[in-house]
Amino acid sequence: MIYAVDFDGILCENKEDYGAENFYERRPIKKNVERVRKLYKEDNVIIIWTARKSSDLLVEEATIKWLHENGVPYHSLVMDKPFCDIYVDDKGTCGFPDDRSLYFYHLDISDTEYVIGCYLHNEKVASMDIPKLNDTYEITFNKNGKVTYARATGEFLRDKDLKEEGLELIRLSMESWKINISR
Repeated sequence: MIYAVDFDGILCENKEDYGAENFYERRPIKKNVERVRKLYKEDNVIIIWTARKSSDLLVEEATIKWLHENGVPYHSLVMDKPFCDIYVDDKGTCGFPDDRSLYFYHLDISDTEYVIGCYLHNEKVASMDIPKLNDTYEITFNKNGKVTYARATGEFLRDKDLKEEGLELIRLSMESWKINISR
């Protein structure tokens, strides 16, 4: 497998300052560094990626030095999001795949519409934060049960089994609320 592992928020603490100046103050997230070492030893391809400024050579040098000093093995460093089999990203999919769970939600978005959906995340989030998530699957209904909008994002677009699991969770929720779907 090819793993693209995000640097900030996965391998080290995520701070707003992305420059090279304070770079060495960042503490490693030890459990994730250990996981990368294990994946590397299991012959997986490890790509460390970061959205840091690729035009700033000092940032790239500081990133390489930090990885070396913290014993993080990798095959390549990319200063942009690469193509891979599995993204390990604190912003997109919230860490390693086995840390994530499928969560259900129901939101009234107006007097005439509501949303039933699910999201993939490492923890339950507040309703107001759900729209910020990258891995969601939701269906919007009017009060008569007619579907007005459906949307799948992130992992639900890439993983057919996960999409089916999410859709089944939504179906079961609709049945428990006695919602009749009309199109």
